[in-house]
Amino acid sequence: MGPKSAAMKDQMASPPSPSSSPAKWYSTPKVETTSSLAMRPVRVATAAFQAGLAGIVIDGGIRDIQQLKEKAYPIFARFVTPAVGGKDGPGEFGYPISCGGVPVHPGDLIVGDENGVVVIPPADAEKVLADGRKKRSYEETRMAEIKRGVLVKPAIDDTLRAKGVIS
Repeated sequence: MGPKSAAMKDQMASPPSPSSSPAKWYSTPKVETTSSLAMRPVRVATAAFQAGLAGIVIDGGIRDIQQLKEKAYPIFARFVTPAVGGKDGPGEFGYPISCGGVPVHPGDLIVGDENGVVVIPPADAEKVLADGRKKRSYEETRMAEIKRGVLVKPAIDDTLRAKGVIS
């Protein structure tokens, strides 16, 4: 590994151990803003994950999606394209960027799944986690009500009556 590769590895986030994080939150101490992944995504992604990168978020397209799915890499992109990107584009580590119109700063927590990707400033992490747990608890309670036959909460009818929508 050359000096540039060693420096990149030092700047990439590694996944937390399961016991250290209840959620799959990965820190981004350095953020790459290059679009070079489109050039040879399988090779680049394999090298990045081998170096300890926890995930890749691309504010653009990606190709070779089937091969990437087979490797089960956590990669999120706006769209799939057969187009080949350039490898000499802009790219820096450790600077704020905008991804999908959302500011992303070094150290932000990035959480992603099939539904999308969110950016959480470290100062907000505990509140976001608490809010998420509260929401999950509500959803579990509501699903149990639905299974018991409470398909529409009485409070909804009360609100609709108060607004004159139903009588």
